[in-house]
Amino acid sequence: MEVMNLAEFHKGMTFPEYTYTLSEDIIKNFILGVEETNPLYTDADYAKKAGFGCLVVPPTTISLYVTPSRVLKTIDKKTPPGLIQAGQRYEFHRPIRLGDTVTVKAVVEDVTQKKGRDFVSIKGEAYNPDGQKAAVSIITVIWPAQS
Repeated sequence: MEVMNLAEFHKGMTFPEYTYTLSEDIIKNFILGVEETNPLYTDADYAKKAGFGCLVVPPTTISLYVTPSRVLKTIDKKTPPGLIQAGQRYEFHRPIRLGDTVTVKAVVEDVTQKKGRDFVSIKGEAYNPDGQKAAVSIITVIWPAQS
């Protein structure tokens, strides 16, 4: 796979949509990894009684699927070595349930240079199976110099 060159990015650039399914194994591993204890994510009976019908997925699982490497795969490109994550912001709009297939729409939010470094911000919007926006992740990376 070819490495994405910084010059190929532009503000407003969109990527093909992609989907992922939040399986029980993925969520269990995520919960263990972040040491999550909220019973909405870990106790099916509690989540049902709370009105969700089944376990809810921790909203930050979007961080697993809205990354530069995942987004670039949609155009058969990869990130260069030395990429540094500078920040990530989230917005949460509605719960995602265990087993949901989520659709991600990604766009380049910004390409800037600060103090001699190149920054790329990618915004990924995650939609639930009903087409409702569930979460947004905006990740900003420092793009390494390329020759």
